Amino acid sequence: MPEHLFPQGNDISESLVNSASHFTHLGTNADNYLSLMNKGSSLTSFNLFRVDHRNKGNFCMKTVSDFRSLSTIKNKAMDLRQTPRWYAIYTRSRYEKKVSMELEQRGLEHFLPLVPQLRYWKDRKKTVHMPIFPGYLFVNIKLSEKIRVLQANGVVRFIEFNGSPSPIPNAQIEDVRQLLKYPDRVETASYFNCGDPVEITAGPFSGIKGKIIHSRGKQRLLVAIEIIQQAISVEIDSAWLKHSTDSSKRASLYRSAA
Repeated sequence: MPEHLFPQGNDISESLVNSASHFTHLGTNADNYLSLMNKGSSLTSFNLFRVDHRNKGNFCMKTVSDFRSLSTIKNKAMDLRQTPRWYAIYTRSRYEKKVSMELEQRGLEHFLPLVPQLRYWKDRKKTVHMPIFPGYLFVNIKLSEKIRVLQANGVVRFIEFNGSPSPIPNAQIEDVRQLLKYPDRVETASYFNCGDPVEITAGPFSGIKGKIIHSRGKQRLLVAIEIIQQAISVEIDSAWLKHSTDSSKRASLYRSAA
């Protein structure tokens, strides 16, 4: 289990200690950082300890730092809020380009990874640029600009951890940019693990829920009815799958080679 950081001191209430129990991302989660410090506004000094929960309930502590001024901590949190970082946002289906245009109009730096695809119609064919990560964009903003992003038509939410937007390392964004210089070599890969609950989101099987039991191929699924121990094989686009928190329908999705 990971270590946690939380402040200890004579003037800290039990509620402050509890509120810090998940305070893992001290350097990145500025919103939680400010909230925590506001709860302890009566403090003038305290020690910051690292707690190892693997010690079977016996806290093993060591001093990490001794903050002598609450204002120093608040200033650090404010600096984090004013530092632009990359974040992922989730959009309505097929709204990626519309959101990109509106973010451009708002003067907000963003990144929508696109790849060319050849599409066919009855009378013609055309190369169109499609999002490589359907439903997602990346924005490089200060946390104080979060509301401006959410106000854009088509934006659903930020991708968060512990209630605050999760920053993405610059290197990961640059890696994607570099790969997209060779679009003919790039394709998306499904990010599902064995046992993940999933839901089919489009097509004639939309709404079916189950679990990925095996992961080999990209396009073919076996849908099993567990109670009768029978299964059928069905081809399905992996882009039509999403992670689900509900596996209420008694079917399991077996991912196998085509």
